[in-house]
Amino acid sequence: MPRILVPEPMTRFKCNERGCCCQEWRIEFQPEELLVLQRALPPEQRRGLLRRARAWIAEDGETLEGIELATEGPDCRCRFLEEGGRCAIHAQHGPEVLPHLCVRYPGFSFLREDGEVELHFDTVCPEVLARLAESDAPLDLVSVDPPADHHLSARAREPVTAPPVSVGEQALETSEFEGCRDRILEALRDQDRDALELLAAVSHALARLGQGEPPTEFHVEREVPWQPFGAWFDDCVSAHDGRILGRYLKLYARFVFDVPLASGDPETLDAALAYRADWADRVAPRAAEHQGLLRRYLAHRYFAAYGFYRTSRDLAFNYGSAAHTLAVAFRLADGISRWLDRPVDRPLLLMSIGAAEYFSRALRIDRQAMPWFGLELDPAPPQGEDAPGRSDP
Repeated sequence: MPRILVPEPMTRFKCNERGCCCQEWRIEFQPEELLVLQRALPPEQRRGLLRRARAWIAEDGETLEGIELATEGPDCRCRFLEEGGRCAIHAQHGPEVLPHLCVRYPGFSFLREDGEVELHFDTVCPEVLARLAESDAPLDLVSVDPPADHHLSARAREPVTAPPVSVGEQALETSEFEGCRDRILEALRDQDRDALELLAAVSHALARLGQGEPPTEFHVEREVPWQPFGAWFDDCVSAHDGRILGRYLKLYARFVFDVPLASGDPETLDAALAYRADWADRVAPRAAEHQGLLRRYLAHRYFAAYGFYRTSRDLAFNYGSAAHTLAVAFRLADGISRWLDRPVDRPLLLMSIGAAEYFSRALRIDRQAMPWFGLELDPAPPQGEDAPGRSDP
C-alpha cells in the first residue's frame, strides 16, 4: 500500500453511524460488488434485490459499469439502512461485503505522480467539519503509512487518476497544478490575515493564472485590492433564490445534529433565506472567532481539488466553486440565524458550510452561469484617490 497524503485532522475521522449519507441518493455497486452481496444475503433478502435497479452501460453499449439499487420511502433510504442509522450489511456480514463507495465515503483517493495516494474528504459530511473545527491552527498535511485495517487504508484502496485541470483557459500538467496548490496552501497558513483577505488574494492569483500567467510564476500576493473581488463575492452571496436554498437546506437537514432546524417554522424559511445587503452585519465574516475555522476550511477545500457530483458520474476539478460555495455558506448562515433567532456561532457556521457544499454538489451549475473565475484584472490598477475603496463585508 503506498503512503497516503491527507489533512492531519482526517486521520481521526470516524463515521457517526447515523445514516445521514445513506439517504436521498442511490448507492452504486460495481458488478462484482453486487455478486459478493448476493452471495452473502440469505435467500429471502436476495428476492427482488434488482427490482427497479438502474444500470450504467458504457459507451460501447455492452459493458456494465455499475448498478444502483432502488431506494425506499419518501426520503429515498437505502434498503439496508436500519432505524437509528445502522447499516444492516455492515452489522450482519461485515464491511467486506459493502460496495467500495460506502467504505470510502466521505473520502476520495487519487494516485499521485510520485506514487503516493492523496485522500480528500468531502465537507458535506458533518464529521469532516467537526474534525476541521477541532482547532484554529493552520491545517497541516501529513504523509502516513497506516496499517491495512485502518480506515485511511480502506478509503485509499482503489485510487483513481486525477482528471485534467484547467483554470480559465489554461490547462495545467499535474506537477504544475500541484505547485500552484502548494503556494495556495502556504498562503492560507497566514494567521495574521483574515480568511476573506486570503480568499481574495487566492482568487486574484487564480484569475491571473486563468488569464495566461505561466504556472511557474504563480504566486499569492501579500496584499490585493478588495475590489473587484468584494463586489464579485457579494454577487455570489446574492446569486440564488431563497426558495432554492430552502429546498436544498431541507434535503441537507439529515446531516445536521448540532443546530435545531426542526424548531424553525418551515413556512417562513424561504423568506428568511432571501438575500439581504446587510448580511455581513449578522454573519461577521471578519470576526476574530471565525478566522481560524474559515482558514482551515479554505485550506481543506483547496487541497481537496477534485470531487464527484450527485448528478454526474464524472470526476471534476472543483476549484471553480470554492469562493462561490463560501458565499452561499454566508448567505445560509445569515438566513438561518434570522429564522431561528440565534447568533452565527461556530455550530451554525459549520452547518452552513456543509449545507453550501451539499448545494454546490447537488445543483451542478453550469460554470458559464456563475462568476467562477470572473475577475477581470486591469494590467495597471488605479492608484491614489481613484483606487477602488474597500467596503468590508
